[in-house]
Amino acid sequence: MKTKSPQLTILPFVLFQVFAFLLFTKPVLANESWPEEGPWVVKAYYPNLEKGRAMASLLAPWEFHQNEGYFLLEVNMDLMDRLVEEGFQLELDLKKTEKLAAHRHSIPGQRAGIPGYPCYRTVEETYLMAQQLVSDYPDLAEWTEIGSSWEKTQDPDQGYPIMVLHLSNRQITVQKPVFMAISAIHSREYTTAELMSRFAEYLLENYGRDADATWLLDYRDIYLVLHANPDGRKKAETGLSWRKNTNSDECSSGTAPDGPGIDLNRNFPFQWNCCGGSSSSPCSVTYHGSSAASEPETQAIIDFARLVIPDQRADDLVSPAPLDTVGVFLDIHSYGGDVLWPWGYSPSTPPPNENGLYRYARKLAYFNGYNPGGSFGAVDGATKDFAYGEFGVPSYTIELGTAFFQDCSVFENTILPDNIQMMLYAIKSCSAPYMISKGPNAHSIAYTQMGQAQGKITATFDDSLYATSNGTEPYQNIVETRLTIGTPPFITGSTPLNMTPVDGQWDHYLEQAEADIDLTSLGVGSHPVFVQGKDADGNWGSITSCFIHVLSDTTYIEGTIREEGSYAPVTATVRAGDFETTSDAGGAYRLYVTPGTYDLEFTAENYRPETVMAVQVQENQAVTSNIYLKPYCAFFEDDFEQGLNGWTADGSWAISDEDVHAGTYAWSDSPGGNYTANQDTYLVSPILDLTDAEDVNLSFWCKFDLETGYDYVYLEYRIDGGSWVREDSFNGTQSNWELYSTTLPALNNQSNVQIRFYLHSDGSVFGDGFHLDDFTLKGTGPSCSQEMSWEVLLESWPTFNILYMISSINNQP
Repeated sequence: MKTKSPQLTILPFVLFQVFAFLLFTKPVLANESWPEEGPWVVKAYYPNLEKGRAMASLLAPWEFHQNEGYFLLEVNMDLMDRLVEEGFQLELDLKKTEKLAAHRHSIPGQRAGIPGYPCYRTVEETYLMAQQLVSDYPDLAEWTEIGSSWEKTQDPDQGYPIMVLHLSNRQITVQKPVFMAISAIHSREYTTAELMSRFAEYLLENYGRDADATWLLDYRDIYLVLHANPDGRKKAETGLSWRKNTNSDECSSGTAPDGPGIDLNRNFPFQWNCCGGSSSSPCSVTYHGSSAASEPETQAIIDFARLVIPDQRADDLVSPAPLDTVGVFLDIHSYGGDVLWPWGYSPSTPPPNENGLYRYARKLAYFNGYNPGGSFGAVDGATKDFAYGEFGVPSYTIELGTAFFQDCSVFENTILPDNIQMMLYAIKSCSAPYMISKGPNAHSIAYTQMGQAQGKITATFDDSLYATSNGTEPYQNIVETRLTIGTPPFITGSTPLNMTPVDGQWDHYLEQAEADIDLTSLGVGSHPVFVQGKDADGNWGSITSCFIHVLSDTTYIEGTIREEGSYAPVTATVRAGDFETTSDAGGAYRLYVTPGTYDLEFTAENYRPETVMAVQVQENQAVTSNIYLKPYCAFFEDDFEQGLNGWTADGSWAISDEDVHAGTYAWSDSPGGNYTANQDTYLVSPILDLTDAEDVNLSFWCKFDLETGYDYVYLEYRIDGGSWVREDSFNGTQSNWELYSTTLPALNNQSNVQIRFYLHSDGSVFGDGFHLDDFTLKGTGPSCSQEMSWEVLLESWPTFNILYMISSINNQP
């Protein structure tokens, strides 16, 4: 890439800024070289806060750093000129500029997902996933067309339908509160649709297994618009920083970040184009469209929301929604780590439900660790103002993570788990969000069997669980807790049972409570238990649930677990749903279950796990399921205590005693210090022979400190000296030694295999690097099984399979 030396440093001197603007063609001025070709990513230091907010309203910055007095955004030449004229001082962010310009390509070996980001499904893959969920869970999921993208309105053979995934148990027909969420309305925000997709998978896959997932699907209507802007997403999948839809009627071209399209999150009718919170320039990144709801994507979401969310508030700017308002609306965006509340059109104007909206935002932010608050600049015509302004329901913009093109490891290890918990709370509380958010959270529910006829439920209740990064909420002592069995407490006919404080007194905002359960009144089967707490102000909080399993000594699965090849008994863990047991020394097991259909899982140390699918068990039925497990054996192990042992390395990779998982030595890319700039260095294994190996598994212990989003260690392999195939990447910080394990089916039965660890760093910000210890390649195969013995076979009579025994004898030498 061509670079150009900096023309002038402007941050210390305002006069130099003016001089530079007059003399030079590019007003981006910094202490480092910068690319000749734009667009560029700059820190824009505003002359005063008022000017900063006004410009932010028009430019949709990437990041806001109010304490430092700047925001970060993508600019072209015209926009740079405009910012300088407005008194802004600009500083190039070279690293983000280079990342923005980087060519997008698939990771070697990548077969699915957005190129370079295999954790994010494409539009087509997302739609196929939703269709598969409907096929797998026909009573719980519906996939419905609610409109068309702009390109599809121009040509029915182009573009995409706008679809909604409806999750609810249609066999339960009570009136259900509504939770509605949309994602990817700004198409470059990769994490958003994937979060929603995985959340849908989580709920459906855990129905009948996890009590909370089960009751939420039974008693809530959940509507997820996974791709609110599919045309734009297809542009962004190529690596373009595309934000808007693809409507080219008013702007056919432009220099990024300007270009065709309408900002759909400035196109909604409530306070559309009212207050300087969007642009009237058709090529601008925040162009609001020619009229309110001008875009088909916007119309589809509006029409559907009006169909499913009850209208509970006058459409003015001063009337509050009632305290018992039903429903919640979320618009999932990235990035920033924020929970943004209304009003967007005028962030300094408190909304009529100020206390309730702010409190609920702090509750959501507790779960994902984000910052609750208002927008930095005005945002008019936005979804959250529409949903709250028109229906009165709590409505928020959730800004996920730290990048538009978020690294997969950050998404999967942080963003996904944190925000699944946030969304679970939102759905639990959507029956009365303004009220329930005042009350205590119930969590850590557990059931303990106390004998043949009695059990005990324990749970924790906490009235203080709010984010505190922007304001606080009052909390009170817990004064009452209750449980119901079979149906939630809001269902007519449910019978509450009082719980008692474990310490004997209700005298704190954090309490553990318990209740004894008489099992004799319950039939054989799984029974949901729902718990809820109330604080001293009379506020009942959110519900959480678990299952009580009442078992019969005549309903079970039994069998024998043996090693394939030798027929030796195996001590293994057997699991079916919530039920688990361990086989005895002879390999025999008996697992008591409630009636149902189970995937029966068998796991044992140094054996390949096996699953027997769809085992059906009726009441008073004994089902037999025998299994043979394939043993693993190590085809290559190295604890690095014996020196290089055939490994080769370049750069600063070396064996040292600086930091080890076990023993005395381990590999590091930079022993004794941090790795350095612009590294492309390798640690390569010896050639390994995996002939006859099946189910190949690679494991090792590692820890690392690599600049998040920029510096990586890649795990790669190659076969027969061919091209390296990238299997995984490591980025960010993992401060403790942890075991990494992955299956590598491509290496099965290969006689010439190598594994490589490849360090790549950029030009600035360095960490301690990557540490590696206790490396193992294992698999199954003929060489892994013990010799079959007649003694073992005869001792196991008559439980073994006679045909298996005969075939085993015939295969002996």
